[in-house]
Amino acid sequence: MKFVIILISLFLLLACKKDKPQEDTAITLQKKWTLEKYSTKDYDANGTLTATNPGLTYGETYDFQANNIVYIYSGYTRYTRTSPYTLFGDSVSFDGYTYAIKNLMSKSATLITRQNTAGGNYFERIYDLKR
Repeated sequence: MKFVIILISLFLLLACKKDKPQEDTAITLQKKWTLEKYSTKDYDANGTLTATNPGLTYGETYDFQANNIVYIYSGYTRYTRTSPYTLFGDSVSFDGYTYAIKNLMSKSATLITRQNTAGGNYFERIYDLKR
C-alpha cells in the first residue's frame, strides 16, 4: 500500500509543471515598420473634408530603436537618415513633426500629423504602417 501511495505522490509531483514566465506582450512602436499607404486629407476652417489625396510609396521604412533614434529609409532616393524621437502618450515626435499614433497593433499602426495652412484650413498626413 505504501508503494502505491509513493507511486501516486511521485506521479502527481512530476505531473505538475511550472508555468513558463509570460513574455512581454506590450505592443510598442519600436522595431521596423514599412510604409504601406500614404495619403493626405484637406480640411476647411470648419473642419469639413474638402479633398483626399492618395500618395505614392516606394518601400519607405521607419525603424524605431530602443535608444530613441528612428532610422528613416526613403525607397525613392535610396537614402537613410536618422532622427531622435520622443514618445508621449499616444503621440510620437520625430523629424520635425508630431504624429498621433492610431490603431497600434502588433503588425500595423497609423501615424497622423496635422499642419495648418492659410485661412484656418489644414491638412493631415496619414501614414499606414505594417511590420
